[in-house]
Amino acid sequence: WLLGSLTYLAVNLQCWARSLRRRAAMEHVIATISTRFINSRPRDVSAHVEIALEELGTHLGAARAYFVVAGERLRVYKWSRRGVPFPAGWPQSALQISGRFARQDKEAVQIHDVCALEAGDGADALLAADLQGWLFIPSRGEQRPSAVLGFDTLRPGPIARPGELSLLRMACDAI
Repeated sequence: WLLGSLTYLAVNLQCWARSLRRRAAMEHVIATISTRFINSRPRDVSAHVEIALEELGTHLGAARAYFVVAGERLRVYKWSRRGVPFPAGWPQSALQISGRFARQDKEAVQIHDVCALEAGDGADALLAADLQGWLFIPSRGEQRPSAVLGFDTLRPGPIARPGELSLLRMACDAI
């Protein structure tokens, strides 16, 4: 009994330590991104956004990452893993589709399995974009989001762990 209890505690401690290391690594990525933006010149911002997307996407294990901003003209910044192209029209349509799934609290929305969604405009558009998992963070302050930070996976499952969602809000705000 004692040996079983100690083994159980050791395994839980290892899981907790891994989780803390991953969170600390995410905090470091976000601090680096924020510092880069603070020290940047206006002409360098686009390049910094794409670097930030690569860093965040790589940390999360995403296949693609993007930041889409509405305005007089749609601005799209994107990154993808080597060999993982963006389907036609994606991520340009991510801003519109995110409005169908966005929560009132404007926090991150994570869809673990796109195939499990009920058929409809949003689900059909996500499937057409070859997504299996989707995580997005809408901009705050407006009725409809004017910007969205998104991450795609080509396999079902969570992209971020629950404790990382608030950190991703900070990353979206920094970008």
